[in-house]
Amino acid sequence: MSVKRAKWAIFLFSVIGLCHAALAVSNDQFAYHGYVRSGVGTNDKGGSQICVGNSGAGSNEFRLGNECGIYNEMAFQANHLTNAKNGAFFYSAYRLAMSEEGYGDWEDSPIALREVYAEGGRFYKTPYTFWAGKRFYRDNDIFMNDWYYYADMSGNGAGVGSIPFFKGNLAMAWLRKVVKKDPSGNEVVTNVGHMSLDVFDFRWTGVKLGEKSYLKMWLALAKSSSGVDVSTNKIYPGLSGGALAGLWELQLENGGFHHLALMYGRGPLNDFYMNFNLYEEGSANQEAAQKAQRARVVSHLLHRPSDKWAYFLASLAEFRDSGATSNSQEGWYSVGIRPIYFVNDHFQWTGQIGTSIVSGQGQEDRIWTRVSLGPQVALGNGVWSRPTITAFIAYNRWNDANKTLFNDPSQPQVAYQGETEMWNLGARMEVFF
Repeated sequence: MSVKRAKWAIFLFSVIGLCHAALAVSNDQFAYHGYVRSGVGTNDKGGSQICVGNSGAGSNEFRLGNECGIYNEMAFQANHLTNAKNGAFFYSAYRLAMSEEGYGDWEDSPIALREVYAEGGRFYKTPYTFWAGKRFYRDNDIFMNDWYYYADMSGNGAGVGSIPFFKGNLAMAWLRKVVKKDPSGNEVVTNVGHMSLDVFDFRWTGVKLGEKSYLKMWLALAKSSSGVDVSTNKIYPGLSGGALAGLWELQLENGGFHHLALMYGRGPLNDFYMNFNLYEEGSANQEAAQKAQRARVVSHLLHRPSDKWAYFLASLAEFRDSGATSNSQEGWYSVGIRPIYFVNDHFQWTGQIGTSIVSGQGQEDRIWTRVSLGPQVALGNGVWSRPTITAFIAYNRWNDANKTLFNDPSQPQVAYQGETEMWNLGARMEVFF
């Protein structure tokens, strides 16, 4: 049996097992959740839709018209204890994710196990909750940029939550990432086994500042293991760092909000994710990884001033220092808006316009602008109403400093080598439930 067929066999047996689990519990004890986006598109030269963005930007900015391929998540949740008189609960969750290019009828779709964990709590009339496993452990995002920018420590871990703390609730977690290979792809086994990064995460949420104003704080402390490669005797020293952030929320009418976040990260958490690499002691990369730091300011607004109009507005400024001995500083600045006009309960017009700038020492600023527009059919007239089917036309323009993105002959964007603008058009669907 080929590796491809073996993967699909494992997937099918997993789904069959989950279906049996679903039949073993009643309807109120089993839940199915998911997310799917899929569509079709082309560029103005008649080839495949080409999805690309500003070099150095940290997200898929202004995503409408810049999402190629198919992405699918299937999540299953078994509620083992619900509706208990004392409020106690217990559930287990399992999530699969798949993606493919969307070029044809049958494609080789890689399958990833994104979540498998259990959570329970509120036993004996206490507020505490407990979890362990692999899960999405993340907080606020900017939807129109497809970007979780605040407190995303998703991965393997365990934690305790809903601990009353002053005027809010405290959650504490231990999360870990294991790295088997160095940046060159060579497997590294040390005298302590595979190297790992441990993160101790603290989140204080639900702090009420006013009638519709709230505060949350996030602190993460990180420390990696140190070891000696048993094959090469290379020394890999431990790294340490952390992240500190706060987010203010103002709740607006009609489900709107304004979020303002201030964030600072250093060392292995300088990008606010558990991105950890193995670098030999004394190397320039190892010293830079320890010194790297970043500050981020994010403003995210959802406002629906009337029954006919709603809009997302997002802006950010990020200041980075890679820790390198020269040309280490870089900035990322982005602003975009996504308006929605509700014609009736099911028909809408939507679009996005945004500009992104990445500036760095010793290099020309990289600038990208995207404008997209299209009609949309939706389940209802809510901002988050799904499914949606959207037809779009998207215009992209970039400056000369971004032309290097189009030089790789193995990538479809080489069709625009030497140019500074591109059109995409197509249609896509999206649903989450």
